[in-house]
Parts: sequence; structure tokens; C-alpha cells
Amino acid sequence: VGVKDYKEKVVYSFEVSNRKNELPNLYNFFKSFNGFLVSFNGLHYDEVVLKYVFVNYHNLISGSFITITKQIKDFSSMIFKDSADGSGNKHSQSEVAKYRNLKPNWTSIDLFCYWSVNTRKSKKTSLKSLAIQLNWDEIQELPFDPEHLFGNNDQEIEKLIHYNLKNDLGVTEALFEKMKPDIALRHYVLKEYGLACWSYDEPKIASEYLLEYYCQKTYNVNSNEPYWQYKKRIRDTRVSIDTLQYGHLLPKLEFETPAFKKVYDIFLNNKHNDLKNFIFENNDTKLVIAPSIGGIHSENDYCKIVPGDDEYIIDADIASLYPTLFENFRFLRPELVTVLDRYVEMKYDRIEAKRTKDNNKQLFLKKVLNCFSGLADSEYSWLYSPNEIKALRITGQLMQMKYIELLSKHKGIRVFFTNTDGTTCIIKKNQLSVLMAIAKEIEHIFGVEWEFTINNKMVFINTNTYISEIAEEFMVDDNLQMKNHYVHEKPKIKRKGAYFKYGKDILLGDSVNSLVIPKALEQYFIYNVSPEDYITTPEKNDLTIFDFCSSRKVDKKYNVIYNNQKIQNVNRYFFSNKGHHLMKRQKGCTTLEHMHKDCPVTILNRVNDDLNPQKYDVNYKYYINQVRQFIQKIECQQLELF
Repeated sequence: VGVKDYKEKVVYSFEVSNRKNELPNLYNFFKSFNGFLVSFNGLHYDEVVLKYVFVNYHNLISGSFITITKQIKDFSSMIFKDSADGSGNKHSQSEVAKYRNLKPNWTSIDLFCYWSVNTRKSKKTSLKSLAIQLNWDEIQELPFDPEHLFGNNDQEIEKLIHYNLKNDLGVTEALFEKMKPDIALRHYVLKEYGLACWSYDEPKIASEYLLEYYCQKTYNVNSNEPYWQYKKRIRDTRVSIDTLQYGHLLPKLEFETPAFKKVYDIFLNNKHNDLKNFIFENNDTKLVIAPSIGGIHSENDYCKIVPGDDEYIIDADIASLYPTLFENFRFLRPELVTVLDRYVEMKYDRIEAKRTKDNNKQLFLKKVLNCFSGLADSEYSWLYSPNEIKALRITGQLMQMKYIELLSKHKGIRVFFTNTDGTTCIIKKNQLSVLMAIAKEIEHIFGVEWEFTINNKMVFINTNTYISEIAEEFMVDDNLQMKNHYVHEKPKIKRKGAYFKYGKDILLGDSVNSLVIPKALEQYFIYNVSPEDYITTPEKNDLTIFDFCSSRKVDKKYNVIYNNQKIQNVNRYFFSNKGHHLMKRQKGCTTLEHMHKDCPVTILNRVNDDLNPQKYDVNYKYYINQVRQFIQKIECQQLELF
């Protein structure tokens, strides 16, 4: 067991082996400890094992080191069986639950729990993958099989201790530093609202806060049901429906375009399975639109949009789309009206908190507001409102359809992009007042407000992956004049999607593979710098070796082979001139599979202080070719557009 005192920077290591038994030291250390215990997946594993040790300490300490370690190992295995999608037997589940539910003296902060369960699964979030994102200098998996017997091998034990202190403790501390703002927010929520959420993800914070509010407002004090039981009953409420019926909840609209009329009719009659992509064409507007029950989008694969000298690119987004629709159309189950009222209050509370610069409050309210629609759309939530949330998402796209229809009536206006939040078009500069008037009409119909940007250019890889250069931002007042108008002295860059994102745009837990590629694409399309000039002069452009690195986490059913040697399954590497091909082989098979057939790699699981790419065998041509492939697709498609 490795523990580090964060404030004093003192590291403690407790060992039970053939050479020493420090179990009493471990027991005494934690017996009176009542501070914060920061871990990664500690609530599901590390702390459960610790609690097992403490409860059974007096029995364990009387045994030999082999007895102690075997009993702990057996319990550890029981935890994994219990966690394997319910595959553990009833005995193991009850045994593990007994220890899992014990309340310790300390306060747990499990950073792993800051990601929701679905996010952790979809992104395969692990401490090793986060270590790569944090540019940790040593990427190492557990260097021994979990069933390995150490015996009297001091060298192996020291290797294990190094792994524990360097990788587990070290990376956890680095992650803690990175996530301090997230931890500080949970401290604020506890202090201000009494919600002990140290190890809650954001949706759970939102759910528990609203649950407490709802129960406080609706609990009958004269009831024989205790408050805690009432709260548990509400939390456990689950709604199930056989057929979605949301058409009656939609706003009444008139469409002139046959294609939009058809889509609207499909929604009104709850026949979303009949939806199909269609080509919308009117005057200068022609685009492929894909409506669905979850949202609308156009198809924008590999294209670059640049306005003429007499044109603007105008991007229009609805301000606070979902909060506004919740407020205007009451899209939540009727019995949850109390929650909806509080939600609307929070929308205005946040505006006031931003005005008074109460950053903690506005951030907390923002998190709750952002999570609300997801909770209302989750069958596992007490807030689940399937019909209402579908009506909300459909109303958002009906708004965009109406806006597109009105814009396309005017020659000189070409709509080329839309999604549920907003729509983008090219207009003649002398048509700005026309666009403003149309936008104002939409605002009056739906009770919303638009936010506009004027863009110098937009470059798409697909609908969800694009980069834009924003020159101005504004809104429109009732006199059709600009308000809140801001002109950027230096264009603001908006990046969306993995092929364009880097730096602060990448969320913790997302991929950081070959960041030199999105950086080079931006340099080319925004600043006219060639990939060759940018990539081959890394020092000039503040590129480090990490910008050229990728990583891959290979399933444990495979062995990873590099230079004819079996290596660990999580690796950091860069594409090189003289490296070796990275291969994998399914256990029990003889066939090798290429992981990157087109180029060899050099493993970089350990890095020294010199991060200059020029000191490494980087294959610059490989990265230049990758960037050039994107450029060619975009610019070839550009010719087809015009």
C-alpha cells in the first residue's frame, strides 16, 4: 500500500512479504486518520480492500505473511467477480457489499467517479490513459500478472513498489492537481447546499440537488412515512412506456415547403421511424438534411466555406436552447412541475450570479442546467420524461427548419449547415437586415433569442468536426439593430471534433493522439502555413515530442508484440523512420495483426527531460501525409461545391 501526504509531501509504503510485515503500521496509520483520502477507483476497489483488512486485522495479524496475503488476494478476486456485470455469486456479492458499505473515518474523494458510468465505459477511462494525457514521464502497467507469486525475490518486490509509488501514487497526484477546480466545486456545493458530493459525477450532483429540493417541497409531514424513506422512494421511481406519444406536445406551426411539412407531420403523428434524409433545395440553398427524434443535422463532409468580398458567413445559435424550451413549453412530466419551476429559477439565478461575479454559484448552476436534459432523457433517472424530452428535442429542430425555410426564400442567401442548436448561411452583406428580421420572427414564434457570429471561414471534415474563424459576435434588438456587438481584434477560433481540437478544447479523458495533426490543419486553413513548414520546424512552433505521440489500449485478450517481444497492452509511441511495426496477437492464436500497417513506431513509455522532437527519430513525412490527405479531401470537395 502506497500513501502520500499531499501537504507534507511525505510518502508512506506499507509492505507485507517474506521480508517484513508492516500490517500493524498500516492499521495504526489509518485507524485514526480522518482527513481526505484521494484515490482513483478507490470506492470500488482500494478502499474496499482496506476496509476488509481493518475489519479482519486481528485475525490476519496472527497468521504468516503467506496467510495474510492469500486472504487479501482471495478477497480482491471476489471484488472483481462481483463487479463483472453481476457474474459473481450471491455469497461474494453480499461479502463485498458488507465492506463496500462500511463508513470509514476518512472522507473519500474518488476521482474516477467524476466521470459518469457511461462515459467511463465508452471512453475506457483508466489511470494509464489519463497518465498519457497528462504527459506523465513513465507509462507502465502492473509489471506482473495478478496471479504472480513473488516468493523471496527482493528485486521483483522493489519493482512492484516502484510501480505503485511512481505510477499509481504519482499519476493520482498529478490528476488531483489537474482536477482541483472540480474538487473545489464539490466543496462549494457541500458548504452552500449541504450535499456531500465529493465522489459524485455532475449528473448525480444535479439529480441529488433537485431531488432534495423536490422532496422538501412535496413531503407530507403528517405522513407515517419517514422523510428518508420518502426520498428513497422518489429516487427509485422509474417510468416505463410502451409507445412514445409526443406529437400533442409540439408547438403549432405552418410550413410552406413540402419536405418540411412532411417531417412536421411525421413528428405530429409520432411516426419518427418514417424519417429519412432528404435534399432541401430552394433558390440558392441546397443541402442534405437528416432529421431524427434526437436532433437534426445537415451533411457537411470535407468542405471549406469562404465568403466573397460582398458576403458574410453568419452562424446563428439559440442562446440557452434547452433551458429556454423547458421554460416556454414545460417539457417535463406534469407531476414534476415543482422541479421544473426550480429549474427555471436556476436559469435566472445563474444570470444574476454571472452579473455579480459569483463564479462558484454560476458554475454550479451551469452544471445542473446542462445535466438536466440528460437526466430527463435517462430511463434510470427519477426525472425521466420520455415523451416530453423527445418533444423538446424535436421543437429545437422545428425551429431550425422554420428558420431555414424563411432564409431560403431569398436569393443571395445560401444555407449550408444546420444542427439542433443553430444554422449557418452565406448572405450578401446588404441582406443582413433581412436575416435579422427573419431571426426576430423566429424569436417571437418560439420565445427564444439568437446569438450570431460573423465568420471569416469555416472548414468541415464532417458535420460534427469543423473549425471556424470568428470575426464578430452580436445579438439583435427589437429595432433590428445589433446589440452586445463585439469585434475580435484577433479572430477567435472555434474548434469542434477530434480532428481539430487540441489544448484546452480537449476534455480530460479524451484522446490526445497525434495533436500535431489538428494543429497543422489549423495552421494551414487559418494561417496559410504549409504542413511541411509547420511540422518540420517543431521548436519554432512550440511542438514537443508529445504532440507527435499516440497511444492504444489493447484488449487483454491480445498480446502486444513489438520487435518480436511481448510488451504491455497500454503504450505511448510516435511514428518513426527506424522503429518497428506494432503488432497484436490474440491469445491462443499464432496470427499477427498490424496495428499501424503503414508506418513503424518507436515506443515512448519513458521520457527524459528533453522533449525536442528533433532529438527523436520522428517520421515527419508520415504526419505531413496525414495532414495532406485531409487537405486534399477538403479542397477537392471544395471544387465540387462550386
